[in-house]
Amino acid sequence: MVTAVTVTGKEDMNTAEIKSIVDDERASRFALWFAERCFHYQLEIYGDKIDALHKNAISPQASMGNIRYLDALPKEFTKEDLVNLRLANNESPVVKTIICRWVKESLIAKIGTNLWQKIQ
Repeated sequence: MVTAVTVTGKEDMNTAEIKSIVDDERASRFALWFAERCFHYQLEIYGDKIDALHKNAISPQASMGNIRYLDALPKEFTKEDLVNLRLANNESPVVKTIICRWVKESLIAKIGTNLWQKIQ
């Protein structure tokens, strides 16, 4: 820490500026270190998926597992059908995002209350 006191016992403007610069440099170093650590762990966790997306191995909108579920469902299905299929494969019963994505990609259409139809 930089501390400079003038003869009068008070810090002059230059000392305050120096402290500010030192604090800014510390904050910048910490921010850089934190960003690097976050990036490192993101690469460890998601690196393979990022590489696969880059190589066009999987669609950025839908994973192959979700498409597999769509193929396994009948022409007309309910939300519960999809939930039961996912539970049978030891996966999360949350399907709202999957259904919304399939509708957005024009893979399915809603034909009734809690009833969906494949467009394929």
